[in-house]
Amino acid sequence: MFFIAILFLIIIMLVLNSLINKKGGSTIFSRQTKTLIGSEREAFIKQWQEIKKLVKIPGQSNSNQAVIKADQLLDSVLARLGYRGNTGDKLKAARKRFSNYQKYKTAWSAHKMRNAVVHEPGFDLIKETAKSTLDEFEEVLKDLGAI
Repeated sequence: MFFIAILFLIIIMLVLNSLINKKGGSTIFSRQTKTLIGSEREAFIKQWQEIKKLVKIPGQSNSNQAVIKADQLLDSVLARLGYRGNTGDKLKAARKRFSNYQKYKTAWSAHKMRNAVVHEPGFDLIKETAKSTLDEFEEVLKDLGAI
């Protein structure tokens, strides 16, 4: 009887785990262990190189666009690694994916700068701030193995 009860509990836990995973949640059984394959990494590297070129072009809008595109690249990398939701949701779920807490904070810092560019009326990045933010994105993307 005891064996049947234990088996029943295990089956219930597995079913619940499966349902939670299908909704994009994190469970005690799930851990994001996906890695990027060579061709994906090459595509991300190419995108990153284009972003770095963009910030070198004179003009305020190019600096803003470079930061926005870098954030989109981070979002794509996190999605490929199996995280769901908007970029903020993905970052929260990926916390343990970063090599240390400082890298995680750096990811948030860069993402918040993107949010300021997109959501704060009249907010324009000066070239040096854009470059600094791109340095943060680069650090994070390297930490995730994307570039």
